[in-house]
Amino acid sequence: MFQKIVAALITFSIIATTNLAAAGTVKVIQKKGSKAIIEGPFVSTLAVGATYDVGEGTSTASTTHTRNVAGISGKKYSINGGAGFAFSTMKLEGSTSSENYTAIQVFGRFGINKDPFEFGPILSWRTAKIGSVNSDSSTLGGFFDYNMPNAASSTMIFGPSASYEIISGSVLLITAAGTTSSSYSGNQIKLGGFIKWFPYMFPFCIRTDIYYQIGKDNYSSSTSQTGGLAATVGASLYF
Repeated sequence: MFQKIVAALITFSIIATTNLAAAGTVKVIQKKGSKAIIEGPFVSTLAVGATYDVGEGTSTASTTHTRNVAGISGKKYSINGGAGFAFSTMKLEGSTSSENYTAIQVFGRFGINKDPFEFGPILSWRTAKIGSVNSDSSTLGGFFDYNMPNAASSTMIFGPSASYEIISGSVLLITAAGTTSSSYSGNQIKLGGFIKWFPYMFPFCIRTDIYYQIGKDNYSSSTSQTGGLAATVGASLYF
């Protein structure tokens, strides 16, 4: 009999109810243990697989949504790509002066979604002009996101992010006597935060990151320290 009622009514089997005070009155159709079949005007706003916390009591109970974004719920993986700028300072080891420069970068990520955690490999390419030197490099590493619960929005997630990347690049020195090229290697750490916007509750989102990066580059005869702020924007798909 319980299964027939589920089939006849468009209802949801939930462990907790939603914000009853904000949604209006609801009707309990059937109850079995900790599960209930409910009917009400707010049903269309519930996300399958989402979790809702509710206090004890009647229809005046208050609630807090731990995950209110349908775009990420139940998805195992993500792919993300984009571009941005880095505003950095480079200082050679033993030097008292430093050089400011702006780098252009493009990147791609593959994420494993263990909501609220997300992690996976990241690769990027960047180019910059530092004084009279042209620098091109690629990086390979890993990233880690923490998707913070957001009860206030059904389309927005934000949180901290970190990554560690290994750098492989080349520099081209242009002088009046000609050009000289050499290769270098290094590593960098990025610490910052992100915002993910899911329009229309789709598994597609626009992602913006702002972070501080610090790194070390090793050349044939010297090393350098780099650091500065960076900002990127891109698109992600969860599946």
